[in-house]
Order: sequence, then C-alpha cells, then structure tokens
Amino acid sequence: MEPERRCWKFALLPVLAAALVAAPAGRARAGVLRLDGALGRNISHVVIIVQENRSFDNLFQGYPGADTVSSGKNSSGQTIVLQPEGLEQQYIIDHSFTAFRAAYDNGKMDGFNLEQSYGGPQNPEYVYVPHSETVPYFAIANEFVLGDRMFTSHVDESFISHQYIIAGTASHGVNLPAGTWGCDGGPNDQVQMLNDNRTYGGYEQACFDNQTIGDEIDRAHLKWRFYAASVFGDGNEWSG
Repeated sequence: MEPERRCWKFALLPVLAAALVAAPAGRARAGVLRLDGALGRNISHVVIIVQENRSFDNLFQGYPGADTVSSGKNSSGQTIVLQPEGLEQQYIIDHSFTAFRAAYDNGKMDGFNLEQSYGGPQNPEYVYVPHSETVPYFAIANEFVLGDRMFTSHVDESFISHQYIIAGTASHGVNLPAGTWGCDGGPNDQVQMLNDNRTYGGYEQACFDNQTIGDEIDRAHLKWRFYAASVFGDGNEWSG
C-alpha cells in the first residue's frame, strides 16, 4: 500500500462515531464527512470494524499514553484489580439498560458487580483481554489513532448499537425486540422505548426508517459494502 493512499480503519472510527452518535435519542443527525483537498484525495477507503460487548479497558488496558485503569470499585467499596481473561473464554454479562443503571450507579461507576453474569471467572466484570491476544488491536492503534475518551450515546444492547452505528439514533428504542430484529417481525414485534430522561417508556414496532450513513453515501454517488454472516444464520439477527 502506498504511504499516501492509506486505508483508514480505526483512525476514522472515532470521528464517524462522534458524528453519528452525538444526536439525542429521538433524532437522526447522521452525516457523511466531506473531505476536500489533499486529505480527501489521499483516502481510498474507510473501514468500520465492529467489536461488540467489549469495553475500552477490556481490549486496550495498559495501552501506552491512553486513559486506562487497572482496577475498579465494586458496590461494597472494595477495589477489584482487573484480571486477564482470554477471548476464548465464553460467558455472558448482562448489558441491558437495567444493568447499565446498576453499573453506572448515578455516576459513581461502582456497580459493575451488580450486573448479572452467566459463567466466566470470579468477578467477570473486572477483566481485560491479555496483551498477547490484542496484538492486532494495538497494531491498528499504533498505525492510526486511538479514541480513548469516546463515549457512546446509547447504553444498552446490540440491536440498539447497530442502529447507532449506521444512523446515530434508534428512535428511542432500548434493549432487544420481542422477536425478529427488524421489520420482518411485523407490527406485533415490539421493542421498549427510552424516554428523554433515560427512564423506561412504552413500546414501538422494531422497524425504523431513519436516515443512515448508507443513504448519504448513496446520494454522494460513492460505493459502500456491508459484510456479515448469512441471512439465515447469525447475520439475520446480529445485523438487525
């Protein structure tokens, strides 16, 4: 790859994320960043890679110069040192809005041990991926840039995360739909809503037609691609 024709990966991810998720929960403000002059000519591709269900400290703990921590408080006031846990270890930590509120604890950030977990090590909420397994992540960060103080506008599960990635909004939706992820579920496939003050509200159909970054790229007559698993496999659910 020629030095002046880089393929920007994580370098633009924080910039795009800032543009996409800065909007309030109910309004979409997605916009394609227009790059003019030398900068625009020197970018050949923008690649967004989504790594779900991992915190910054979980993947980049100890990255030189980054704002990371090696321990955290629990709800009893104890300091829990983060322990290494490999990517091959399979377990689940609740990441619903209810779990977020417990962990956040009105800004104290000391309730992570109150999130329900299923399997895994002791104190599964207080772990990081060993550096031997995050070499590719560190390499990308070294080559481009690392957004260590990027803060998400949504606070819950994957269905909502996927809406924010492409549209910067999820139409007040929160957590997971009752059935199919998307419009195929019909009018009875409902997802709960989140009020502006971040309290639970009513329900709406899990089918949105918000403006997406894909819409804007189309209008700019540029090409884009979306890669996932097969429609009849995990791709149908996890790409909702």
